[in-house]
Formats: sequence, structure tokens, C-alpha cells
Amino acid sequence: MAGFTFGGLFDRDMNFNEDGRLEVENVAEAAAEKTQIIKDENDIGGGSTTIYTVPAGKVLYITSAWLSCVLEGNNKTGGGSIGLDNNNQDLLKSILDTTANTDFEHSEMTVGFGIPVKVEAADNVEVISFTDGDAYAGFTGWLEDA
Repeated sequence: MAGFTFGGLFDRDMNFNEDGRLEVENVAEAAAEKTQIIKDENDIGGGSTTIYTVPAGKVLYITSAWLSCVLEGNNKTGGGSIGLDNNNQDLLKSILDTTANTDFEHSEMTVGFGIPVKVEAADNVEVISFTDGDAYAGFTGWLEDA
């Protein structure tokens, strides 16, 4: 059967055998060529913090991201996001509200991207906390040559 190239972590030629099963050669070697990245950071009370800057000559592929936000105090709105600063693209975003009767709100979310998010060299992945909110965020992915 005809072969094809599968982009991503295992960027290798693949072929189907006579039974129609996919054959992948050198999977361990392919994985070893990539640099795994796992980063996290927090930001408190309105602002942004860079989690990671993609080095020159490299491309980052984000496979998953997580975000945890806390809001304390009555009658407040807050939250946070994790995103890319090159085009203000949010990967995850949370908006929290408290009322006169509540003084604490919390949210947690995690997402895996079926198609990894491509981040170019010199771009930043940031965690942003909105006014009165605290945010903790991170991501996993891999780094490879551009």
C-alpha cells in the first residue's frame, strides 16, 4: 500500500502492511529528536507573566494547556487566561464573578489539542490575571528546529 508522511511528533514515513496495519519505523528515534517542554507560571492581581519564549530558529508545538483561576472578595470580577502574545490569541480563558453573598470563586480547566498549536520563534506564551484575580497556567509540548 502507499506510504505517507505524518506530521508532528513522529514525523516519519509510514506504510501499511498487507493486513492494512500501519507500520512506523524508528518511533523511538523520532521521539528522541524532539525536545519536550513542560512549563508553568502564575500571575497575581492583574498583569501578565511570560511562561516561555520560543528560542530563535525553533518552533514550539503546544499539545495541552491548563489554567486555574481564583477570585476572592465580594462583588468582584476576575479570572485569567493563558495565551500567545504575538496575536493576543487565548488558548484558555476564565471569567469569574462574586456577589455580595459569595467571597470566593475558583475554576480549573485543561485542554488537549488534537492538532498542536504552532508557536513561532520569539513568540511568548503568557499567563494573564485579570484585575482582582489570580491565575496559574502551564502547557506541554515539544520544541524542534524551524
